[in-house]
Amino acid sequence: MAAPQGPQPGPQGLIPSQQVRQIQKLRHACGCTSGMVVMLLCLAGYMTYDLHASSHGGLVHRLLVGLGITLAGAVVGKLAGLLWAHARLVKLLRLQAQTHAGADETQS
Repeated sequence: MAAPQGPQPGPQGLIPSQQVRQIQKLRHACGCTSGMVVMLLCLAGYMTYDLHASSHGGLVHRLLVGLGITLAGAVVGKLAGLLWAHARLVKLLRLQAQTHAGADETQS
C-alpha cells in the first residue's frame, strides 16, 4: 500500500498553499523596493556626475536638478516594480488555471 502523499507541487514547484501566499504577495505589491533602489542609483549617479563635472550651475540649480533626477528615478523604479509584479501575477494565475483545468480533465 502506498503512503498517502501531501499536496503535490505545481508547475513552479509551489504547493497550493505557497501559490496562494505568492498570489496574495503579488496582489499587494507596491513597487516601493524597486522605486527606492532606482532612486538611490539615480541619486548616486547624479552626485558622482556633479562632483566630477567641470562646469557647475548655481547651488540651487544643482539641487533642483538632483531632486528632479531622484524623483524621476523613484517613479520609474516604482512603475517597473508594479509592472514586474503584475506580469508575475498573471503568469502565476495562468499556470494555476492550467493546473486546475488539467486536474479537472483527469478526474472526468
